[in-house]
Amino acid sequence: MILIIGGSGEAADLLAEKLLWQHRVVVLQQEQAGIPWRAVFEKGQPESEADLDRVFSRYSVDAVIYTAASERLTRSVRLVLEKMREYRIPHFIFSAKVQPQEERAVEQLLQGFRQSISGQLAQCVLLVERLLQGEGRILQV
Repeated sequence: MILIIGGSGEAADLLAEKLLWQHRVVVLQQEQAGIPWRAVFEKGQPESEADLDRVFSRYSVDAVIYTAASERLTRSVRLVLEKMREYRIPHFIFSAKVQPQEERAVEQLLQGFRQSISGQLAQCVLLVERLLQGEGRILQV
């Protein structure tokens, strides 16, 4: 099962639709609007430890796709990665707009997550989408 955090927006809706062709999908966000009917909706926030624990303990999540827009992005990403380590979820794709003042902190968190995965989980690939001056570019960290 794939967890999409912050699945609102046209891109996230399309992503969920495509993933549902071959995977089960659960979406964690505040509103149910825009979520494909075959996806599981879980109301919550990525900044909430209780919401993350509820989703990770209820579903057998294999990968997390983070698309949430958050004013507390660094804190939110840190908590999601901590919970992923706790529940031994090795795959993480990050695709959220990062404010310039948070870029370094978010990149360090993602790098730390990658380095903490060992053994069979070492196949983890992290993609960081950074939007700089309106142009998107993808970095592999």
